[in-house]
Order: sequence, then structure tokens, then C-alpha cells
Amino acid sequence: MGEKLEKQKKDKGSERLWRFGRDFNIVVGVGALAVSTVLAPAAAAVAGAYGAFNLAQAGGFEALRRHQQKKRLKRQKPSG
Repeated sequence: MGEKLEKQKKDKGSERLWRFGRDFNIVVGVGALAVSTVLAPAAAAVAGAYGAFNLAQAGGFEALRRHQQKKRLKRQKPSG
């Protein structure tokens, strides 16, 4: 149990940064898509594209977080 708590403390910095970026972009993206449903057609297209861009960025943050996690696990394994 102590090892698990120790690992959680070690992962906090960068892990929290990637999760914050992902969560923030999801909220902004969904909000922009929701707003685009009530706007005039030209403005709706812009807001919809902005929302889609933010959701794509959220996916990028998640991919970076998972990549970093795999990289960290490879460093911890003893070679050989």
C-alpha cells in the first residue's frame, strides 16, 4: 500500500497537467458545440469548427499522457 501512495505522489505533476489540458479542452469543445446549435448559420460553422478543434486537442492531450505513462514504465523496468 505504501508503494501505491508513493507512486501517486511521484506521478502528480505531469500527469495532472495532461489531465487538466484534456478536461479543459473537453469542456470548451462541448460548450462551443452547444453554443453553435443556437447561432446563425455562419457563426454556427465557426463555433462548431472551434468546438471540434478543442475536442481534437483533448484527444491529443490524452495521447500524450498515455505515451508519457508508457515511457515512464519502460524506464522503471530493469533491462535484461
